[in-house]
Amino acid sequence: MSTTVKTSSTVCVVGAGPVGLFTTLLLAQAGIDVAVFEREYAIVQSPRAMGYFDVTQDEFRKAGILDEVRETGLLNDQGLTWRRPRDGGILAGLPGGPDPSRYPIQLGQHVVGEIILKRLEQYPHVQVHFGHELQHLEQVDSQGTVVTTYAGGWEHTSKYLVGADGGKSAVRKLTGIELQGFTWEEFQMVALNIEYDLSSYGWGPGNAVVGDGVWGIVAKIGKGEVWRVAFGIPTSELDPDIPFDEERERERARVKLAKLLPGTNGEAVIDMISLYRLRQLCADAFVQGRIALAGDAAHLTSPVGGLGLTTGLLDAALLARNLKQIITESGPLSLLKAYGETRRDVFQNVTSPSAIFHTRLLTGTDEKDVATREEFLEKVNARDFGYLKKIGETYEKITSTRDI
Repeated sequence: MSTTVKTSSTVCVVGAGPVGLFTTLLLAQAGIDVAVFEREYAIVQSPRAMGYFDVTQDEFRKAGILDEVRETGLLNDQGLTWRRPRDGGILAGLPGGPDPSRYPIQLGQHVVGEIILKRLEQYPHVQVHFGHELQHLEQVDSQGTVVTTYAGGWEHTSKYLVGADGGKSAVRKLTGIELQGFTWEEFQMVALNIEYDLSSYGWGPGNAVVGDGVWGIVAKIGKGEVWRVAFGIPTSELDPDIPFDEERERERARVKLAKLLPGTNGEAVIDMISLYRLRQLCADAFVQGRIALAGDAAHLTSPVGGLGLTTGLLDAALLARNLKQIITESGPLSLLKAYGETRRDVFQNVTSPSAIFHTRLLTGTDEKDVATREEFLEKVNARDFGYLKKIGETYEKITSTRDI
C-alpha cells in the first residue's frame, strides 16, 4: 500500500529545462523557497537550442552565471555566414560586432541547464525532483494555493505555480489553456549533432546554407569540433503512420549531409538526432490565477533566428522579478497578470514575426521569398546598416527587463 508524500513550497516550478531552472535560480537568489518537479530522470540531452545573444547574456550577468557560461561555451566572434551547399562558397556574411563582450555564445542548452542546476545546490531552500510526472493540479481559491499531484504518489502545495514543462506542457493542458497559431506544413526539421572537422574547410562557427533545393543551419556547439546541423525534410517524404526510427533517420541524414557539407562528410560521426515539426503557436493566456506559463509551455516558434529559448529565458527574467515583488515586497497579484500580458505581446509582435521572416528567408522557394532572400544577401554584402539595424532591433525588443 503506497503512502502519499506531501510537501509544500512558496513556488512550484514544473519543468527542469533551462527556463524552469533559470526561473528557480532567480527566485532562490531572492530568498524564496522553490520546489522543481521534472518528469524526466535527468536533464534532457537531445539536440535543442544553443545560441545566447547579448539580451540573454545581460540576464545571465545579473544572475551571476555569465562568466561560467562564457568560459564553457564558444564565443562567436565571426558572426553568421550564408553559404552555398556542398562547396561552402560564401554568399554573404554578417560579421561579429565590435564589442567582444557582446559576441553570441554557442553552447547546448542542456549544458546551461547543468550549470544552473549546480548553482542551485547552494540554496537549501530549493529542492529539485527528477522523475516526477505531473498528473493533476487544482487551484484552491479559498486558501490561495495550487495543489499538484504526481505519478507514484506525491502531492505538493504551493502559493504559485510556474509551468515551464515544454511544448507538450501538462500544466497548460490541465489548466485548459489553448494554443493558437499554425504549423509549418511544407517540411519537418531534423536536428543532429555531428563530430566533424568542418573548421578545416574554412567554416566559421555560424552558417546558413541555401541553394540547389536544400537549406540548413550549421553551427559549432561550444569548443571542439561538435556541430549542430539542422535541415528540413519535405513532409511529402514522410509517412505520418510510421513511427520515428533513429537508424532510418540517420541514413536519411547522411544523404542530406552529403548535399550540405564539404569534404568526405561520410566520416562525420552522428552523435544525436531528432525529428520535429515547426510551429508558430501561442497560448491564449500565459496566466490563470496563480499559475503562470513560461518558455515553450507558453509559446512555440521556429528555431531559425534563435529566438525560441531566448524568448523563454527572458520570460523567466520578468516572471521571477514580478513573483519576487509579489512574495517579498507585498506587490499585488495583478503583477502576475501583467507578466503574462507583457510577454504574450512580445511573442506575438516581436518573436513570432521575426522567426517567420528568418524561416522564410532561409527556406522559402516561391518568387516572393526568393526575391526577399536575394535582397537580404545584397544588403548584407553592401553593408546597408540601416536595413540591417532594422532587422537587428528584434533582439532589443524581445527583452522586458533590460532596464533592471
